[in-house]
Amino acid sequence: MQVRLARGEVTGPDALADARGLASVLRDGDLEAAHPLGLLHFARFEAEHVEADLDQAADLLGPCFVAGMEDLPALLVPVLAAEAVRTAIDWYGSGPEAADTPHLTATIDLFRRILAAIPDDHSRRTPLRSSLAIMLAARAERLDVPADLDEAIRIGQRLAVDVSADDLNRGVCLSNLAMALLCRHEHTGDDTDLDESIEACRAAVDGTAPDNPDRITYLSNLGTAVLTRFERTGDDGDLRAAIDVGEEAVRTAPAGHPELPAIRSNLGAAVQARAERTGQGHDAAVRLARATVDAVPDDHPDRALALLSLGNALHERAERTGGSGDLDEAIAVLRAAAPAGGAGRLNNLSNALRLRYDRTGAQADLDAAVLAAEEAVRSTPVGHIERPGAQSTLVLALSSRYDRSGALADLDAAIATAEQAVSATPAGRPGRRAGRPTTSSGLPWRQIDEQPVQFLGDGQLAGETAARAAWGGGAVQHVVLQRIHRRQRGGAPGWSH
Repeated sequence: MQVRLARGEVTGPDALADARGLASVLRDGDLEAAHPLGLLHFARFEAEHVEADLDQAADLLGPCFVAGMEDLPALLVPVLAAEAVRTAIDWYGSGPEAADTPHLTATIDLFRRILAAIPDDHSRRTPLRSSLAIMLAARAERLDVPADLDEAIRIGQRLAVDVSADDLNRGVCLSNLAMALLCRHEHTGDDTDLDESIEACRAAVDGTAPDNPDRITYLSNLGTAVLTRFERTGDDGDLRAAIDVGEEAVRTAPAGHPELPAIRSNLGAAVQARAERTGQGHDAAVRLARATVDAVPDDHPDRALALLSLGNALHERAERTGGSGDLDEAIAVLRAAAPAGGAGRLNNLSNALRLRYDRTGAQADLDAAVLAAEEAVRSTPVGHIERPGAQSTLVLALSSRYDRSGALADLDAAIATAEQAVSATPAGRPGRRAGRPTTSSGLPWRQIDEQPVQFLGDGQLAGETAARAAWGGGAVQHVVLQRIHRRQRGGAPGWSH
């Protein structure tokens, strides 16, 4: 067959007989045989204009296009790309988060090839571009590839311009752009991304009819974005807005809405933030978080995040009231949530374990707090905005263990980790808590704040700390004081402060 193609001998009874013979032994997935046979049929179509040959060529070369094979007829590629749309959608399947990384990458590559080949006015072009942006954002988070996230945002920004106000896809495009911008803000701390994310969220809400079920998700995502800005700036107006839109989302969501657990948890995060801000309303925050957990089946993908919200609320109430029952339940709940992954969840668990150690002196809790904090640091990429916070949590846990045992290895590790946290925190960055938005049922998890202690240290590292991350300051200051004390006392452990 390859020889016939090279010689241009594609017509006549002999060529047709060879084609039929090869087709008779062709096995599914045998692209090496399907490729030349498809090329032969297309060459016959060009020579004789028989549509049956065109159909045969498309059927045979379609899988070759999907597999990324080259040397396909340029005139046929747009047809192959259009017919590959269904395969691409099937591959996209249950969503980018559910796919393994190689499959996700193969799907991204297929979407790219389709978009490069189909006409600009193809009816599926807009949703394909939007889906590609979602997958790029998912891969960026999974593999820590900032270029993927940047590309996802560029696609979203172009869609925001290209999609008309009356297009039913506009709200989805704006909401996905908003979540990608919020994700990049979480990685870089760029406040411009945060402000643009809020603008895109508001545009998605304002441009969507009240009876459109997607508006509920857009409201919840807007609540996540403005709550994130509150955590950056402390603006009470943003906190009120987060609660208002969260309450509207919960109030308007019909029973059985697939994203209702996430929407309730988003509201719960805002209510919890208000309780922390005012010192009041902790009981309401716990009730809301518990109701969310009770409404989520054990096998629901959002259950771990709902458990996290409950653990945070219980932990905060335990800190305010001193209740041991709340703290014990918080630790149990956070342990149940931790296997789902995420540095923020591990940080929260470490902080709760260390608080219980402070109250009971149980060594097992302190060791578990160190392990959880170490895993949180390992699971957070270098350069991520949440990494210094994870390092701060580890510093506090290691410092507590040094206070108890006097093990210099713990002190050395705490000092090294503190220095890394300081050097990784840009000057002037205000305090924040960790959080992660997602593109659809966005249920952000949030790290429990560590209250910074009064600054008492001196020296270059202490001076840098005072000028930098206030939210990590307590941990770093604590270690600076320990290092000063170690030098003054010859490393004797057990000093009080």
